[in-house]
Amino acid sequence: MLLHSPFEEQARREPRRTALIDGAREVTYGELERRANRLAWHLAALGVGPEARVGLCLERSADAVVGLLGILKAGGAYVPLDPAYPRKRLELTLEDSGAAWAVTRRRIWSGLGLRGAAPVLLDGDGEAIAARPETPPPTAACERDLAYLIYTSGSTGRAKGVAIEHRSAVRFLEWARERFAAAELAAVLASTSFCFDLSVFEVFAPLSAGGAVVMARDALQLRELPAAGRVTLINTVPSAMAELLRAGDLPPSVRTVNLAGEPLRARLVNQIYERGAVRKVYNLYGPSEDTTYSTEALIPPGEERAPSIGRPLPGTQAHLLDRELEPVPGGETGELYLGGDGLARGYFGRPEITAERFVPDPFSGRPGARLYRTGDLARRSPEGDLDFLGRADSQVKVRGFRIELGEIEAVLAAHPGIAEAAVLARVLARVLARESAGGDRRLIAYAEPVPGGLATAADLRAYLAERLPAYMVPSTFVLLETLPRLPNGKLDRGALPEPAGSRAGVSAPYEAPRTPREERIAAVWEDLTGVSPVGVLDAFLELGGHSLLAAQAAARLRDAFGVELPPHVCLAAGTVAALAAEVERRLAEPAAAAPLVRAGRAGDLPLSYAQQRLWLVHGLAPESPVYNLPEAVRLRGPLDLAALEQALARVVERHEALRTTFAVRDGVPRQVIADREEVPWTRLDLSGLPEEEREARALAALGELARRPFDLAAGPVVRAAWVRLGPADHVVMVTAHHIAADGWSLDVLFRELGAGYAAFSRGSGPALPELPVQYADFAVWQRERLAGPGPQAAVERWRGRLAGGAPPLELPTDRARPAVPGTAGRRGPRRSWCCSPAGRRCSPAPPARSASPWARRWPAAPTGSWRS
Repeated sequence: MLLHSPFEEQARREPRRTALIDGAREVTYGELERRANRLAWHLAALGVGPEARVGLCLERSADAVVGLLGILKAGGAYVPLDPAYPRKRLELTLEDSGAAWAVTRRRIWSGLGLRGAAPVLLDGDGEAIAARPETPPPTAACERDLAYLIYTSGSTGRAKGVAIEHRSAVRFLEWARERFAAAELAAVLASTSFCFDLSVFEVFAPLSAGGAVVMARDALQLRELPAAGRVTLINTVPSAMAELLRAGDLPPSVRTVNLAGEPLRARLVNQIYERGAVRKVYNLYGPSEDTTYSTEALIPPGEERAPSIGRPLPGTQAHLLDRELEPVPGGETGELYLGGDGLARGYFGRPEITAERFVPDPFSGRPGARLYRTGDLARRSPEGDLDFLGRADSQVKVRGFRIELGEIEAVLAAHPGIAEAAVLARVLARVLARESAGGDRRLIAYAEPVPGGLATAADLRAYLAERLPAYMVPSTFVLLETLPRLPNGKLDRGALPEPAGSRAGVSAPYEAPRTPREERIAAVWEDLTGVSPVGVLDAFLELGGHSLLAAQAAARLRDAFGVELPPHVCLAAGTVAALAAEVERRLAEPAAAAPLVRAGRAGDLPLSYAQQRLWLVHGLAPESPVYNLPEAVRLRGPLDLAALEQALARVVERHEALRTTFAVRDGVPRQVIADREEVPWTRLDLSGLPEEEREARALAALGELARRPFDLAAGPVVRAAWVRLGPADHVVMVTAHHIAADGWSLDVLFRELGAGYAAFSRGSGPALPELPVQYADFAVWQRERLAGPGPQAAVERWRGRLAGGAPPLELPTDRARPAVPGTAGRRGPRRSWCCSPAGRRCSPAPPARSASPWARRWPAAPTGSWRS
């Protein structure tokens, strides 16, 4: 069987079924089969056959899927070429792969000006292709022949082509069809570049099971797609999913989410389950060298620990070995080696590197059996699952992209003005406070100029942009007179300094914002990128921005200006000045909303629609703790409780939502904002009890406090608790009602609480900027916006369409619905912080100073549990 064989069978069986959705266009299996067959005949006539490599240089579209299938049907192997990559990178790929042809379009090929392969133009050669037979051409390809080459980052500065045979790809598809039901594969979002092997699942898994491929520019485009409501499965990286959730809930049609390419956090998993109708979330792990996925783990809702990468797929073996290829003891860390039917043939044309990474399997009696050395560290849990622990070498993952830092270093060091270069992937301290669910690792390039060299950061950025994909171009460049070295003369990577938040790597001259709008945009960019100050001529991408940060910028600017700004607009606008002009243009459009500004405080204010919903639910069950949001943190070190109380009081003073109660005026709930609000503290000293009893008592006490109901009419809507477990061991919990806070605003609360604690423990106060608007202002703005003629007309239109309605939907259940809802179930996500000196991002200090315990947090539980 070949990679495309299951698709051909589906096309014969159900030719009229939808196989592909590209925007508003739908392509049936029969049409896709006929188009691919014609292209295959045309390629075969040109000489394409088994082991022949054919470039595929097309944007994600129906054409690209036709190209994939046509190349495979002709017996060849496809070599993806992303048109967005630099020309030199594409030419090196063509040269290394030996591809003699490239399926493309005239506009793309002429725009790139590529050499080294004969273009097969789907438009320019359209008549010749259309004249070919519609039936499948004969092929001599077999399961041992090459199916595709995926190029991955190479440590020598030269990318490596991973050669995947049909048999390995077929084994992968067999797993996909066994693991996922036909309903799950009914409509799979295809948002990954064909240059990455996640695309193999997105295209071939649904086509092998009678499902549809839903093409998208990227995962963040999901809600813009006409077929968004039909997508059943999303296959993407955690950071992209986190940004997708920031923009709103998932479509209710999405029932399964596959996450791969980055370490997964339990908090994101729980958000996925909470923000849609998703029933399954898989954590999938695997290098391209083992055909996309090697291990799998179905992560249930309410997971508390870091999700494991699970267990090997059928036919895959996973070994944890030491440097002598001996198994490590249970629970110990070892390097992960993979074996089995999914292994690649090796690296195309690179026998020496193939031999280095694909080693003989000492545990198999099968002749020729091999293991792939992943370079990843892992350990096996008592349950037998694998826990991923990071990289053992310089290969890293940044925003889901697999990158060899050595490749970037090699290209950068080739610059005539650079003597030596080093590249690190690190999380910058200045942006830790807004760390996202997917992390915020940046590529930082360090360069030592040649004597008399005049290269600037802008020069180096431009140099790399011509030779590497955008995701491999560092966000920050640091020029050092000499790179730090160890006594043996080797580079001391640990001594490379963290970049300051200056403009050292920015090419544009600084020009201060001239208008309030430019000032606001610059402030958002400063906060997201960590560069300060940001001027009107600065480009978002050059400051270290990327698509995920653009999504955050779009959300903040939408709230600030009341205008819709899709993320791609923030990227395309380029500079602060250009984006300000775009905002101005959109505000001038008739449909633009009024900006969010501060409302008057002469009387009571309305509730937002979200607050009104929560107020109504609270009135139905005022004793229920369902909407209590507790955050428990464990602090190790000296604690200045008075400073902590002052800090929380300052946060409540700063945010009106935390000192708001809700009264009924003429039958309508209204917000009543108090001038000041005392935060009630519960203090409990358990330090005199035995250690095991202390833990149990603390959990019980905090659980009871977390479940204690709030009185929304009398207030307060936030309270705190402190438990002393020892002289340098404390637990602090802050609980707020959901009507006053959510997950995002609690991040803000704890960030400001940390800043306030640090300041008050030094005897001063926190220097926080004045808030231009409060949540009550948003509530007024929202009510006014939705009271306009446009939204009201939409409401009336839907009322008309739904007039009369349908009969109530009675869902069959296996038991009677109880009169009173129960709350028994699994423990949900939990969150805690650590300030121990051993913590990775902690900032311990002597008693005279703050111990800065606000550096790292994990998910917390409504029961008040924690992890230190």
